Amino acid sequence: MSGYADAVQRCQARTVLDAVALDPAFFAQSVLGWTPWSRQREILRSAREHRRTLVMSGHGVGKTRTLASLICETVTTEPDCRVVCMASTYRQVHDALWGEIQKLHREARLPLGGRMGETDWTVADGSRASIVAVDDPTALQGIHSRRVLVIVDEAEGVDPKMWGAIDSLLSSGGSSLVVAFNPVTPSGYLFDAHLNPQRWNVIKVSCLEHPNVAQGEEIITGAVTREWVEEVRAREGEDSPFWASRVCGQFPAAGSDSLVSVAELEATENVATGVREPRRIGLDVARMGGDANVLVVLDESRRLVAVESWRGEDLMQTTGRLIDAMRRHGVEGRNVCVDSCGIGAGVVDRLREQNVRVTAVDFGAGAVGDWQTLLGREAAFPNRRCELHAALRSVVRARQISIPSKFREVVADLASVRYWYDSRGRFTVEPKDAIRSRIRRSPDFGDALVIALGSGAARKVAIL
Repeated sequence: MSGYADAVQRCQARTVLDAVALDPAFFAQSVLGWTPWSRQREILRSAREHRRTLVMSGHGVGKTRTLASLICETVTTEPDCRVVCMASTYRQVHDALWGEIQKLHREARLPLGGRMGETDWTVADGSRASIVAVDDPTALQGIHSRRVLVIVDEAEGVDPKMWGAIDSLLSSGGSSLVVAFNPVTPSGYLFDAHLNPQRWNVIKVSCLEHPNVAQGEEIITGAVTREWVEEVRAREGEDSPFWASRVCGQFPAAGSDSLVSVAELEATENVATGVREPRRIGLDVARMGGDANVLVVLDESRRLVAVESWRGEDLMQTTGRLIDAMRRHGVEGRNVCVDSCGIGAGVVDRLREQNVRVTAVDFGAGAVGDWQTLLGREAAFPNRRCELHAALRSVVRARQISIPSKFREVVADLASVRYWYDSRGRFTVEPKDAIRSRIRRSPDFGDALVIALGSGAARKVAIL
């Protein structure tokens, strides 16, 4: 094999360490058998030339493979070194980063040797790589060596209290820190770090420059594709926080976290939605003394045609008013979506006793996937509430819903909701209690409209 022969020849002329110093891709190509693209080579070089490297990357650009390769290179070429592997969760560092290390170790062209375990890899000269607890600063105490390399993958989710302990590992000469993440939140430790080039060598890795995307074909198997990028462009838009973070590897602009703007909502007032579906009702059931029961009606074109609200937590009264609205607006039970969290479950139970079968919408339950066609197959959500808010945002932007401006409470509530993408890339909506605290009211009118979407775009729902 020419690559193997070349590796042997080059190693005879100088040490592997010297070869790596001249060519950061040498070890990856000649020993591990994979070819880094330009940004991956930049990361490998930076780890040797800079004390602190910050890698801000888009989705699927190969950052975990690069970190694993760097770890293999360091452990096998530098005697008496210590490599500390961390991520936002133990599962992330074990399944993703450590799993990639084990794969490279197993498939290397030259045997890397040592004892490889589930959380630890030790070689004969005393070099060692290991997983360290991601949520306990005391776990980092007592880690000393001639050189310490600290690798933090998926760093957005790391507990803020850990960064001081992580930085303390760089006390010995020649030690270095490489932090890799998708830049999601424009505040906090990592945001401040990317604004400090005197302390950090910042590398931004955009999906748009990846060979698969730039050339429009799958040159690197399993990496990001141009098709995925175009899907995100169409679904989210180039001004969205998701595009900035997951495609361009940049922090989204501060203040761009509103679910939908008032202007976007008002622009739907007279649109021809092109939607043809049964009428729907959404009911948000009051939970607290200051909350309101809110009922909304969407017609066959998904136009908001009625909004009703009343105070009080009498479940019998709420049940009766819902049944009356169903009769007046001609809505079948399966197209009636009722908030089933808390005391709302009592309304669903009372309707079931009367053989009125409605769709229960539990905001705290897992995502269903019924809006997948609009949101995309790769869209991820921590719960049903976030999924339905994402659906609302998408139908607003796609002009597949019409909300007359006379329903001011609905418009105001929806425009008050904030969202972001968490460290796992999931679309996440601000908790209702946080919204209530910030705007000094409960967003019941907006929630009722979101609940009305709970019967789904493809009816993949549980009917009670």
